[in-house]
Amino acid sequence: MPVFRLPRFAFALSLLALAGLSGTAAAQSSPVDADCSFASNFCSASVDSPSSPGPLRYMWRFQADGTDAVFPEDCTYQDTCSFWCPRYPGPILLTLEVYDGNWQLIGSDTTGAVCTQQDMVLY
Repeated sequence: MPVFRLPRFAFALSLLALAGLSGTAAAQSSPVDADCSFASNFCSASVDSPSSPGPLRYMWRFQADGTDAVFPEDCTYQDTCSFWCPRYPGPILLTLEVYDGNWQLIGSDTTGAVCTQQDMVLY
């Protein structure tokens, strides 16, 4: 049976890659809170994970079936997100995932939000 051997430089690169990975700080699993209760057309995120390497990255996913939700700004990586529904208002479902600076998942949360016809945050 033939034996497969890596060239020496490939083996060395593999060792360096493994060494680099072991030096990466691990994400600290923490509770994530997606809050859309303060106002309609607006959600904010909070996470207390001081030992996780930054910057924290916020990934917003909305399930807005039955509405025509508009997101005037890209919420990716932001800790807040605003939206509105010009013709078809209604409830929407939000799932938020928060990652650390190394793209390690810290935590997630799912909550409901209200999307109104007003192109503004309504308190």
